[in-house]
Amino acid sequence: MTTPATTAPPPHRFWRAGVGHYRAAALLEQKEPGPADHLAGISAECALKAILIDFLGSQDNGNKAPMHPKTGNHGHVDKLWPQLAQLAQGRVGAALLPLIAHNPFAGWKVDHRYEDGSAIQAADLAVHIQMAQALCVLYDDARNGRI
Repeated sequence: MTTPATTAPPPHRFWRAGVGHYRAAALLEQKEPGPADHLAGISAECALKAILIDFLGSQDNGNKAPMHPKTGNHGHVDKLWPQLAQLAQGRVGAALLPLIAHNPFAGWKVDHRYEDGSAIQAADLAVHIQMAQALCVLYDDARNGRI
């Protein structure tokens, strides 16, 4: 994307949600690992969906899961991640590839929100929060023409 920052389109609602979930996850990381991990996964998922919709050809379906003609509906981050290499294209896709080489969310499940968080490993939580932040930054960089 080559649009200068002064004329960049407004950020996608998924990205705004992703940033909010990332900030909440970072605040909760030390005190409430279960909710923090859940929020980090949702943050990464939202940022990825914004990237997929605004830069990689996915369709925004309102309150339903976005979809791509090649892969169908985009689910939660643990299921979405394996689709990313197939969909990555252009400059934004090239910037995404190093981040997606390994799936840090393979063991993350949206249903973990119903658990107390005692099984969350601090190292996994740190990676999830770090990845959520990196994806939010990647979207913002692409939207503002920095990649």
